[in-house]
Amino acid sequence: MPMRNTAASLSRDPSCASSPSSWATISDEVIRLSDRMYFAMLDESELGLHEFTKDLDALVINVSAETYGLPLMPNNLGHINEFCTLLKEAERSMPEQSIILCAHGSIDSISTCVFLVGAYFVLCKNTLASDLVDMFSSVSQYACDYKDGKETFSIPDCWDALAIARSYGWLDLVSDAPDYDQCIDLDEYAHYDSAANGRLHVVIPSELIVFPCPQDLPLDASTGDMPPWHDVDGARTFSALYYADVLCDYHVQLVVQCDEGVHYEDSPFSQRGMSTEHLVADWSAQPLAMLRAVDRFLTLARLAPGMLALHGAGGGAGLGEGASLLATSLLVNRHRLTARAALAWLR
Repeated sequence: MPMRNTAASLSRDPSCASSPSSWATISDEVIRLSDRMYFAMLDESELGLHEFTKDLDALVINVSAETYGLPLMPNNLGHINEFCTLLKEAERSMPEQSIILCAHGSIDSISTCVFLVGAYFVLCKNTLASDLVDMFSSVSQYACDYKDGKETFSIPDCWDALAIARSYGWLDLVSDAPDYDQCIDLDEYAHYDSAANGRLHVVIPSELIVFPCPQDLPLDASTGDMPPWHDVDGARTFSALYYADVLCDYHVQLVVQCDEGVHYEDSPFSQRGMSTEHLVADWSAQPLAMLRAVDRFLTLARLAPGMLALHGAGGGAGLGEGASLLATSLLVNRHRLTARAALAWLR
């Protein structure tokens, strides 16, 4: 559970990445991604009409936006891990067969498939994002960008973010036994990604974890204490008590509360040895206050003796604009991500 930061010792030299030498555009609908793998903007029933499938012993995998997430937001790490595991297992168990990835022709599915296939090549084949842009150039007009409020970022921005995460050791989808002191435990990620378990996310191993704003909940009638969570109409909300217990497992030392006008009982944090700091500003109307908050957050991140936790305002799953800006500033300032790649990684 506790993670040591080894990012500084990991190479980000682009020369360490591999370049796919065997890719080729076969037609307007088909790209050969490697010696064994093909991308097709076709329904499975249409494959037999194309010359490239003649005498081809192939496993066909249908990639749908419904299965792996819509392109309104980037696919989460759980979807990426599931897809990469599927392809790794297919390549391992069927070494003589080709693999055809069908995207069914819809914009949503094409975007989803392009992103996921690129993610697989970045994380499992060490491929450069720039090479993937060339590889998918013939279908780029069919793939849409991601939108997040006022911000728009592209599929290559997401590939860049994954490539940097891989180079720093934040993600390891290749090792048979990943060192979870250094990288994100994806089983643990899936557990806490659930709305039933608090939607906590490690953004930077050993450095930053983010979570929704805790809520003050109705007191337990029998004990008079605030419960860790409360279920109403199928929705679960969490008090600081729940998050404090989880953050204690991560050895968090400081909780930063970026919450304009939101107040809750935060004593569970201090009772477990965690300091708290409020960074409150009117993000849209006071740019100087915003810059002061960013500067203060970066200072806290530099001086904090252990992992830092951050939440925004409100009870939703998102961080909100203020907390998102703080987290993005840390990714850009300390880890050299571009602003767009930082936003893509955060989302």
